[in-house]
Amino acid sequence: MRRSAVLIALVLVVLAGVCVRLGVWQLSRWSEKRVLESARRAMLAAPPLVLDDPLATPASHVAGRVVTVRGTWDTTRVVLITGRMHDGMPGVEWVRPLRVRDGELMVVRGWLDADDGVHPRLADRFDAAEVTLRGIAEPMKRGAGDVAPEPLARARGFYTTRWLDADSLVRVVPARLADWSLRVMPGEAAAVMPMPLLPEPIDPRMHLSYAIQWFVFAFVALAAAVAVTRRSGPARVTLP
Repeated sequence: MRRSAVLIALVLVVLAGVCVRLGVWQLSRWSEKRVLESARRAMLAAPPLVLDDPLATPASHVAGRVVTVRGTWDTTRVVLITGRMHDGMPGVEWVRPLRVRDGELMVVRGWLDADDGVHPRLADRFDAAEVTLRGIAEPMKRGAGDVAPEPLARARGFYTTRWLDADSLVRVVPARLADWSLRVMPGEAAAVMPMPLLPEPIDPRMHLSYAIQWFVFAFVALAAAVAVTRRSGPARVTLP
């Protein structure tokens, strides 16, 4: 067998091994996400956790849980999370602070369509009523304190941002803030106008698809290695 053929076959075998390893890794990710999605569904199905003092409850204790809070709407400001797509349509997520004990809690009331992904067509009522809300607790990001939400032109008290960041929100919400936000669940009467949306489910199927692809690549590489060795044939031995 020619030396070049042996070298090519070895490279193909190594490549097949790498593909198998990547396929196994994708299977492990598939298994992990199945566990995460199962846990997420269990938390959504569990009875709501009633919080009398949301600011005293850290995000690590309530992340992903369904909770119930009571407070009064802050009528002075609205934060729009821009560029949020829903069913292929651009829009924003409408966020309002809820005044609770010792501070405020950011509440994601729902999604509104906006042709440019910034300016929604509908408006919220600036009522100061006391409400009881049921929703999903979501930890807020941190680390963008140097990028404050921008005021929306011709709309006093409206600010735009790309995501809720606890460090940057203090620039426009002077009250003490909880380190998590509340995403109002569908069906809540307090959020009829913005469309409440549940977080996107965790879909593990793509990892299973990727795993199959990597295993197919490994099979093709091994088949190519066998073909190379067969085509090259046995090494010729010259007798003296």
